Amino acid sequence: MKWTVYRRASRSTGQSVSRAECSHRRVMLALLAFIAAIGLFHGFASVVSAALEDRIENQTEWWGSLALTLNFVTMALLWRRWGLVATIGLQRAGR
Repeated sequence: MKWTVYRRASRSTGQSVSRAECSHRRVMLALLAFIAAIGLFHGFASVVSAALEDRIENQTEWWGSLALTLNFVTMALLWRRWGLVATIGLQRAGR
């Protein structure tokens, strides 16, 4: 299996791409900070309330998965703006 990643010709100016990079970077950093906070809260759920431990764990898992999904969507949008393309191909072994 062969992976190929290349960058298509940019359709926008360099200035707008750098602005987009900054906004996407801020969004991704905020999402990752949120994931870390959710993880810490999830770890201390039993300390907060033993009666609500299961509900707290379920909520932190759902919110964490939403943040991870949004992070992947943000990354896909950034790659689309950059014009990155990934292809996968199979080649037959030479005889």
